Amino acid sequence: MLVYSNGGFADDGAARMFMKAAALACPDVVAQYSGPLVGSIEDRSVMVTMLREVPLTIEKGTVMAAMMKRGPRGYVSLPRPLDDLGEGSRVVSCVPVAVLELRERFPMLEVDPVDSAERCLSILENGEAEAVVLPEMEVLLSGIGMSYRVPDEMLTPAASQGVVAVFCNADDDDTLAWARSVNHPVTRIEVGTERGIMKLMGAGPFTPVGVKGTLNDMFVHVQATSYACPNGPRKVDDYVAIDYVMDDLLDIADYLAGKR
Repeated sequence: MLVYSNGGFADDGAARMFMKAAALACPDVVAQYSGPLVGSIEDRSVMVTMLREVPLTIEKGTVMAAMMKRGPRGYVSLPRPLDDLGEGSRVVSCVPVAVLELRERFPMLEVDPVDSAERCLSILENGEAEAVVLPEMEVLLSGIGMSYRVPDEMLTPAASQGVVAVFCNADDDDTLAWARSVNHPVTRIEVGTERGIMKLMGAGPFTPVGVKGTLNDMFVHVQATSYACPNGPRKVDDYVAIDYVMDDLLDIADYLAGKR
């Protein structure tokens, strides 16, 4: 089996994490890491990526075979804590909802959106910002050194933040079974609510909306923050049944989008 990454900031680390887990689950399957994917996924191969930036509609013929157990879904700041920054310091982030929440919580800072984690780090290295704020799991998988956790209550994670996903061809049964050996059902349920709400909103990975689903007994606790409503920011703190259908998420989605 061939394992490819999607070429993103943390995807190399994500692919290697998948290979370790798959080797434990299926020790008889030999896998080889082949670097970033060029072109389309072929049979007997998978593409591994952080799910946060993956479009909500997947290309026809491709299937999300597995979501690995979710890692930390919060944020970290580099190279120093946010509280150590002086007035007028520049902070950049590649997560739109984090940018807007940081502006509210730290009005004395200059907080700017950037299109990728790689660009954030380039800006930092060039001395064009005093700090960057990035998803914690992505920083861990990238192998970057010292970072400082942002308190969880300060920022809302983007939908599916902290999750590694595995994709393969929908009709490649052997590869599908192999990839599914690392699937984590709890993560899949939680992320299903998060991405389901985003899809019903008509939102995408770069819409300024954060959604956090947490399985709690027979319910999924949904906490969300939306800056996509024309009438101003909206927050949700609600529960949906574990056996939810998309209609159960519609009220939440409509409220966050400002449709009601």
